[in-house]
Amino acid sequence: MDKRVCVSCGFEYPLEETYFGRAHNSTRYLTKCKLCIKHYQYEYRVRQQEESGETVRAIKEIPDQIKKHNLLKALNYVHLQAFGEQLMEKIGFVDYSEDK
Repeated sequence: MDKRVCVSCGFEYPLEETYFGRAHNSTRYLTKCKLCIKHYQYEYRVRQQEESGETVRAIKEIPDQIKKHNLLKALNYVHLQAFGEQLMEKIGFVDYSEDK
């Protein structure tokens, strides 16, 4: 069985897809192990968040009208699955651009 040494951490692993990823559209294996790649990606995300000043991604607030509309659509779907007929004939499009 072939083995490969990771160029980043220096550990020797079997040359398999569980330890080394494949290069894009190729049959050759990468030179860094999957653990080192994951670690690098994590540190990159942390650096990017520190540079941008964000510690946590901002969660977008959903307006109440959209929440109600989505709830009606879900209720209509569940009713359709349970009883084979729609609860409401048509849940129309609501214009959310204007606050009333």
